[in-house]
Order: sequence, then structure tokens, then C-alpha cells
Amino acid sequence: MVVSQAHVILLIINGELLKREADKTINICYEKLHKHNRNDDMNRHLLQLTQQVFQRRPRISAAGFFSVDHSLILFICTTTATYIIFLCQFESSKSTNE
Repeated sequence: MVVSQAHVILLIINGELLKREADKTINICYEKLHKHNRNDDMNRHLLQLTQQVFQRRPRISAAGFFSVDHSLILFICTTTATYIIFLCQFESSKSTNE
């Protein structure tokens, strides 16, 4: 169980790093585009790369249902807390009925 939790945490960290690298790539491409005002082949390729990364953000997902990034940790914690509260309430109502 600890190994699977470690895998999930590593996957979440990698998903967040991938998202950050995509943002860095977009920023670097825009910086290069503004420095080179010439209308040449390199600018066209940089603009195309920037548009592709911006429109098709690379991300790790769970079969397309949700993104695997830092927000997943909060989701897992809130779901676990809700489940524990539900179980505690169920156990307390069960013991009062007996």
C-alpha cells in the first residue's frame, strides 16, 4: 500500500512538473519572438510551437477524466476525510440504535 501511495505521489509531482515546463516553453517562445522582429522561418516555427503548446497543454491525465497534478492531492484528502466522517457517523448511529 505504501508503494502504491508513493507511485501516486510521484505521478502527481511529474504531472505538475510537466505543466510547469509547458508554461516555461510558452514564455521562452514569446520572448524569442519579441526579440527577433524579423519575419523569417524561425519566427514562424516558434509561433507554431507556441500555439500548439498553448492549445494542447501537455498533461498527465487519468484516461482523460481528470488531470493528475497538485490539485489531485487535495481531492484525495477531501474524499478520504468525507469517507472517514461518514463511517464515524454510521458507527455512532449504529451503536446508539443497539
